[in-house]
Amino acid sequence: MKSSDQKKIIFLCGSIIMPWTKRDLQILQKYFEIAILHQASPTFLKGSKWKAFRAFNYVMSRLIDFLRLFKEIRKADLTFDWFASEFAVTGILISKLLRKKSIVVVGGYDIENMPEINYGNMQYARQRHFTTFGLKNADIVLPFSEFAAEKVRKLTDNKATIRAANLACDTERFKQKGQKEDIVITAGFIDKTYVPRKGFKTFVEAAKYLPEIKFYLIGKQRDEAINELKAIATPNVEFTGFLFDDDLLSMYQRAKVFCLLSYQEGEGGGGVLGEAMACGCVPVVSEKAVALRETVGDCGFYVPYGDAKATAEAIKKKKKKRRWKHQ
Repeated sequence: MKSSDQKKIIFLCGSIIMPWTKRDLQILQKYFEIAILHQASPTFLKGSKWKAFRAFNYVMSRLIDFLRLFKEIRKADLTFDWFASEFAVTGILISKLLRKKSIVVVGGYDIENMPEINYGNMQYARQRHFTTFGLKNADIVLPFSEFAAEKVRKLTDNKATIRAANLACDTERFKQKGQKEDIVITAGFIDKTYVPRKGFKTFVEAAKYLPEIKFYLIGKQRDEAINELKAIATPNVEFTGFLFDDDLLSMYQRAKVFCLLSYQEGEGGGGVLGEAMACGCVPVVSEKAVALRETVGDCGFYVPYGDAKATAEAIKKKKKKRRWKHQ
């Protein structure tokens, strides 16, 4: 219950509020006065003739962000940032200037450097220095896995105040229900960045080895990358598009196997993998995505990244693996 002298928190996040971000927001709203701020989005126009306009538009968008943040943070007690974006780091530095507290949750694109799949904010020198400086100045950095925590330690030369906090899973909602079917699922946005990072091509290729099993790739299509997947998909692969929360829960509860065949993942605990496992899915994950071991432990199968045949073999072995149960 909120008190009359409740603290005010500025909640900073991207334009899309992910489920785990939303859960944090809902918890904080029970106890604090919350103001949600999204980053101002500059207008991007293609073509060399628009280069000067794009630069001007970008500068103006960042200036607007700075003024909005300064105005709101001055009236608040703390900023809570989901991911160390440029917007969030600006908030951290303004908080420092105004002697306010700041907390930032990290663990994904914001702290990664993987040019081989064109992924990670740390690929770019300006963003790397700016983000690292912000992490050092935040009052608390909350990596959502031990794997991510180690990355932050290295980035900041152990100068950040770190408390690893795995993503949580609501096991009152995510739980096994009804009969399982011969269904294998994976989930994530479908675009040219996510396809290699999430191992979606491997998932689709694995289906050809198991024609008697239905494979579902769940996620919103964001560009033409899905065409490559559809071109190699066998008849037992279905692309569901975006699913609302209840429909996604139903898929978790129906499926026997959840695949996360990623090149990289920063999450530990109750992300999509934890939710699927809580619903009784046997996990099949990539050996390369080290952070997933914090969730899977010895309750699933590990396969080489990009190896569709090994993935299919692991799925076939699912009945021999003990069912994962929430402790």
